[in-house]
Parts: sequence; structure tokens; C-alpha cells
Amino acid sequence: MAPNGGQVTLGQINFNGATYLEIVGTPWTGVTACNSSATCNITTTTDFFVQLTTSPVTTNDTLTNVNVAGGVFGLGGNNFTMRGGAMGPGVDYHPQIAPANGYNGQLLNWVFDGVYFHDWTRSNSSVHTECLQVAGGTNMTIRRSKFHNCSVFDLSFTTYNNAGPVTNITVENNWFDATYVDPCCGQGYFAINISQTAGGSFDFNSSMQAFVEQSQNTGTMTYTANVFGSGAILDGGNGVCIAQSGTAVYNYNITPGWKCGPNDSSGTPTFVNAAAFNLNLAAGSVALDFVPLSIPYPTTDIDGHSRPDGNANDAGASQAVLVNPPTGLTAVVQ
Repeated sequence: MAPNGGQVTLGQINFNGATYLEIVGTPWTGVTACNSSATCNITTTTDFFVQLTTSPVTTNDTLTNVNVAGGVFGLGGNNFTMRGGAMGPGVDYHPQIAPANGYNGQLLNWVFDGVYFHDWTRSNSSVHTECLQVAGGTNMTIRRSKFHNCSVFDLSFTTYNNAGPVTNITVENNWFDATYVDPCCGQGYFAINISQTAGGSFDFNSSMQAFVEQSQNTGTMTYTANVFGSGAILDGGNGVCIAQSGTAVYNYNITPGWKCGPNDSSGTPTFVNAAAFNLNLAAGSVALDFVPLSIPYPTTDIDGHSRPDGNANDAGASQAVLVNPPTGLTAVVQ
């Protein structure tokens, strides 16, 4: 901790067998906070590397409210948490959670909670860049996070070093912007790419683009109470909704022009200002009070507000925008 509120600048950190280590920065309050060294007590000049060793194994380490001016690269390690803060920018590479050769069983229990992933771009079409790639591991959780200006995908699940599919995914209460339009290469592809997984859940997320699920998956993915600005949850090979039985189950999603499940809506969710990456629900949105309380739901939304806020839950990561109270009122106390 810096004395008298001063700033600590970190270069490169290699969690090489560290256990129960936590690095703490300054709390952030929104998308634009912690994007420069002026707004964080802890910053980096390059990247954080999170890497295991055989003896001892890297485990139980945490980054809290840290702005990473670059990416987190997980070659292994168990029970790693990044809570708050931001990750980016970068060009022609991407944050990657992928096993090192020989350590395929060590990517266990990773959590990203309230992280702002932003500005991962590429200089030519031969480069594969996204805001976060998870390429192996078990119990991978991404919640209450925001993905903005991501070149190819916002978030991708795949495999690497023969690690096998990502198992037991939990993705809930996140905002996914439309993929970035790179000057070199045009628009990216989809918000989410799910190509190598063995089951999990996507619940109460807000996205400006479709999810795409590829045919290499095993196990069942459930999609509940997500809202889309465009598109749906698509089969990568066919451009249509994944079959409801077997590989995907749908409950109360808002998919404009599509109905992947019997309880889904083909309406438009109507965000407050999608162009400015404000995916709060606007007044009158079809997503308001759309999800019955009988459907399991996270107890808070992306901003930490308690659910529900009415007789039913709003679909998506954010609940209804609260109306500002009247001002200029006077009261007489007798």
C-alpha cells in the first residue's frame, strides 16, 4: 500500500507458486473508472501473468480493484479471483486462461467478478483477438462484468494444449457490447463464442449481439433470462437456434426476431442508450417483469441492486432504471 494515498506502479507480476496473496487497488464505480493511472492506486506498465508451478502450485490468489494495463494470462493455478478493476487495452494478443503443457488439470475455480474488459484490437485479419479467451479449466465464473471494444469475440470458450472442454461455466449479470469495428478488418463476429465446453449456464446477461454455440460442445448449456440487441443463440454451422434438447435449453430470453425456447420472446428489449454502451432497460421494455419468480435468479443485478424489484424479475443484467425523485419540494413542519 502506498503511503498517504500515493500511487504504486507495477511492471510485471508472475504469481509463480504464490498462495493466498491479494493485491488491492482503488475501488471503481463504472465503465470509465480505472482506465488510466490517474484513477488507480495500482497500475501496470505491461501485464500480469498468473502462472502455476509444480511445487508448490499457485493457488488462492486475488486481484481486487486493480487496473491491469494489459491482460491476465493464466497458464494454470487454482482458486484465482479478479474482483473489480479493469483489463486492457491491448493490440494483437488477448487475455487468455489456458493451461501450460503438462498442467491441464490445474485451471480450477477461476472467478472474474465486476471486471471491465476493454479495447482489445488487432492490426490485421490474421490475428485472433478478443477481450477474454478461456481455453480449458473447470468451474469458470464470469459475473457482473462489462465487455467493450473487443475485436473478434467479447468472450470465447475453447480449448488449448489438449486441455479438453471448459467444464461447468457460469456467466451471469454481464454486459456484452457489439464487437469492435477494427479499421483493418471491419466488424467482429459474435459477443460470445462457445466452441469447446462441457456444460454450464448463461443467466441474466445483456448483449448487443448474438451468442454462437459451435458443434464441438458436449453436455448441456442453459440460457435463461438473457436479452439481445440483435440475433439469438445460434448454431455456428447452421445460423439457427441450437436444438432445445441435448445441447441447449432456453428459458425467458429476449431474442429479437427469434424464439429459441417456448418461453422466449421475439421482441426487442429496448436499452437506454446502446450506442453509448448503456444496456440498462428503458421504460416500457418487453424485458421488464418478464421472468417469473419461480425461475432461479441471482440475488443482485450487475450494479448490486437486489432482485427482484417487483412482482417478477427483469430479464438481462440490469433491472429497471429507477425514476429520479422530484426536486424542489418544500415541507412545513408544525
